[in-house]
Amino acid sequence: MRSGMRGKLYFAPFMIEYIRPAFDPEIALTAEELKFLSDHAGEDPKVLSLHSGIKDAEQRLRLLHQFSSRKKLEDKIPALLKHVQFIIPPGISAEQSSSERTAAYKSSLFRGKRMIDLTAGMGVDAFYLSQGFEEIILIEAQEGLRKILAHNYHVFQRPAVRIAKDMDAETFVTQYAEKADLIYLDPARRDVAGGKVVKLSDCSPDVVSLLPKLFAISNRVVLKTSPLLDITQACEQLGHVKNVYVVAVDQECKELIFHLEADAPSTYQIHAVQLGHQTGEAFSFYPEEEKAAVLNIGAPQKYVYEAHAALMKAGPYKLLSERLNMPQLHQHTHLYTSEKWMENFPGRSFEIIDVIDADKKAIHSILKDKKANLSIRNFPSTVKELRNKWGLLEGGDVYLFACTFDDERKGVVVAKKGGVFSD
Repeated sequence: MRSGMRGKLYFAPFMIEYIRPAFDPEIALTAEELKFLSDHAGEDPKVLSLHSGIKDAEQRLRLLHQFSSRKKLEDKIPALLKHVQFIIPPGISAEQSSSERTAAYKSSLFRGKRMIDLTAGMGVDAFYLSQGFEEIILIEAQEGLRKILAHNYHVFQRPAVRIAKDMDAETFVTQYAEKADLIYLDPARRDVAGGKVVKLSDCSPDVVSLLPKLFAISNRVVLKTSPLLDITQACEQLGHVKNVYVVAVDQECKELIFHLEADAPSTYQIHAVQLGHQTGEAFSFYPEEEKAAVLNIGAPQKYVYEAHAALMKAGPYKLLSERLNMPQLHQHTHLYTSEKWMENFPGRSFEIIDVIDADKKAIHSILKDKKANLSIRNFPSTVKELRNKWGLLEGGDVYLFACTFDDERKGVVVAKKGGVFSD
């Protein structure tokens, strides 16, 4: 009992223990190991596994993991891999981690004094988000990962980082008594058997049930999820959604980012973002705008356009047509067309060579070498089925879009690349 409390019992809040970044000689690579990895950097991991220079079996497995993981991640996190003492953890942490491009994009969106990452994992997102915050608190349930985080953040020279000791996300938010400017979560998308899950309620931690505790700590919560998640359903489940960022890299949708605030308005804004060497501005809209947009469909003209992956996931199909004054080929085909080339279309553009019937004879009359890049848009078949049916080889300079047109006819648009997003 604390003096001065006039006989009332006073219970001090639970003291959360933290560890700071520090070099860990137990998990760090030795000079000999670093030299071995450097000397064999260009080799095949399968060949390296037979190398007689590694006598100790445990050391062999450890080196092979670091070697093969670096190979797998060299396009995903190249800047971090330049740190020779960066240790890549085992398990799914590396698989589920953000790429540097998506992590850097998130860091451009949020700023503040203190940020809490409740699902630190390998720590890529926190590393980039830390550039916009004075202090970072990391939560990681697995002890082995916590040790690796502490070591890596020393290597990254991020001293303003604290790592909660012996805690998972649920325990931490129950015990934490201070405030933060942002809470970040990337829930594990694996079940107990190791299978992939998509639903928010199946992920760990369950963000929906945890939200009241999160908002008690911070007015702003940022959630990263699988790109397969249904945006509308997720927003209904979560509530409090202010912004949704649909992030694609090089024509592949990578992740959804939900920005929640306790006092968010009743409607939310969606931002479709294409990252890569030809990054364009985000296409931002409210779901109500898409509902109110007027359908504009028409026959193929001189050019045909395919929206980038983030737009296809976000779904502003009518609105994109309306804003750019470009008809779609069909309400459900989601290919756009114009007579004059639209230089700034947010996606890939093609010049139409011909529009033909969807049959083998018509296809072969166009393709002398039987090579083509084939896509399906609102067509009752799969790419594999059509390739077999039409006897097509992959590759070449011709692009085929099997689709449904404005008059409900099924056919094929034959095109070649053209425009600023043609890569």
